[in-house]
Amino acid sequence: MTSDKMEVSQGNAAAMKFLAENEKNSKFQGKRNAELTKLMNAPHHTRASIRVKFPDGYILSGAFGAKEKVKDVIEWVKSNLMHPTRKFYVFESPPRRVLDEKLFELNLVKAKLVPSSLLYFAWTDLPETKNEHGPFMDMKRLREFIYTPPQPVKEEKKEGDGDQIMS
Repeated sequence: MTSDKMEVSQGNAAAMKFLAENEKNSKFQGKRNAELTKLMNAPHHTRASIRVKFPDGYILSGAFGAKEKVKDVIEWVKSNLMHPTRKFYVFESPPRRVLDEKLFELNLVKAKLVPSSLLYFAWTDLPETKNEHGPFMDMKRLREFIYTPPQPVKEEKKEGDGDQIMS
């Protein structure tokens, strides 16, 4: 191959590469290609960390599969309540979005609770749920799951353990 043909071949390869990149970055993609690109670049979360904050300051924390239903989260909260027969709801804030019956059949991805979310607890029969409307969680049942950070150990000074100046 002569040097002229080699230069033309390299120029054609560079031009083809440029055209391929330009087509890939073009705004006028087909609908299917745009959806495929969106799916390929979207994060793929398989787990959801759900935390429910109660008015008394306690937080109930659990891990769910991303394909589990909102109804499963509600049942999990209900199973940990002191009064599981009393009607309640959970909501996100801000903006306030109540997880009601319309969302119960959605999976956690479609309900936008993945990869993690903080929900707030409230009783249905009260306009505003406060600390004094508790107790909320069944602490006897949850005792073995409660995390308390370790307390620092205080060392006692013994007589004669003070700073001594040696001369």
